[in-house]
Amino acid sequence: MVIDSKDFLYESPCWDDVRVCTWFVDIYRGRLLKLEANCIKEHFEFNSIVTSVNICKSDRLILTSQNEIFLFDPETFEIQVLHKFFFENQNMRLNDCKVSDKGELIFSYFEDKKPRTLKGSIGIFVMSGSIRVLYENLFFTPNGIAFDGANQILWCADTGSGQIYQIDLKRHFSNNIRFGSEVINVIKVDPLIGRPDGGNLDALGNYWVALHGGGRVGVWNPSGEMISEISLFEARPTMVCFSGVNLDQIDVTFKLTNEEDPVNVGILRKPSGAAGKMTYKFWDY
Repeated sequence: MVIDSKDFLYESPCWDDVRVCTWFVDIYRGRLLKLEANCIKEHFEFNSIVTSVNICKSDRLILTSQNEIFLFDPETFEIQVLHKFFFENQNMRLNDCKVSDKGELIFSYFEDKKPRTLKGSIGIFVMSGSIRVLYENLFFTPNGIAFDGANQILWCADTGSGQIYQIDLKRHFSNNIRFGSEVINVIKVDPLIGRPDGGNLDALGNYWVALHGGGRVGVWNPSGEMISEISLFEARPTMVCFSGVNLDQIDVTFKLTNEEDPVNVGILRKPSGAAGKMTYKFWDY
C-alpha cells in the first residue's frame, strides 16, 4: 500500500459500457476500484500511486501512475507499460487524463506540492509511442480535461487558479500559435461555490465539473455560461462522469480524510436529469 498523504483522494470515474460498471482510483493508495450494481469493490492494488483510468478499444484499461502510462487487463491483471516520463523532480506526477475522438490519450501533469507553481502541463500520447506536450508550465493544477470531438474543443479546469479554459484545438494545430490566441474562453469560477476539479461533457456539449470545497457540481454551456448547480452531500467532490446504460446518471468521486474512515465510500451516484456523452476509448491496437 502506497500512502503519501493522509487523504483518500478518489478520482477519475470512468463508465465501462461493456462491464456495466464505473472504474475509479484511490490515488495515494494505488487502488483501482469499481462501482458495480451499487456496490463498491476493490479490484486491484498497484505498488505505486495510480492517478487516472480510461477505457481502451480492446476493453482493456489505460491507467497512469506517477510517471507511467500503462495498459491493464482487468481479467488477467497483465500490465504493459507504454511510456515513462522523466520529470524534473520527485513531486511531479501525472494527473487527469482523457481520450480524444481520435483515440489519443490527452494527459496532464503538475507539481504535487504546495504552494502550487506553474508547472502544470497538457500533452497527447498515442499507442505508437508518439508523445508531445501541447501546453507546458502554464497551469497550477490541470484538471477536468474533457474533449468535444464535434467542435474540436478541449475543456480544462485549472483547479489552482479557479479557472476553466475552452481551447480551440483546430486553431492550435493549423497555425502552431502560442497559448492564448487559441483560448476561446476563460471562465473565472466564484471561489464561494468551490474550485473546478474533474469534469465531463453531456450530449449537448455542456461541461459538468466537480466544484471542490463547494459541495456541488456546476454545469456550463458551450458558450461559457453557468446553467445549473447540483448540490451534493460531500464538500470535496473531485470528478464527475456520466454512467448507466442510458448515460442518465452521474457518478461523483470525493476527497476524504482518514478521520472520516471511508468504508465503501468515495463515490456516489445520482440521477442527472440530462443525457451524457459516451467517453471516447483509447486506440490500443
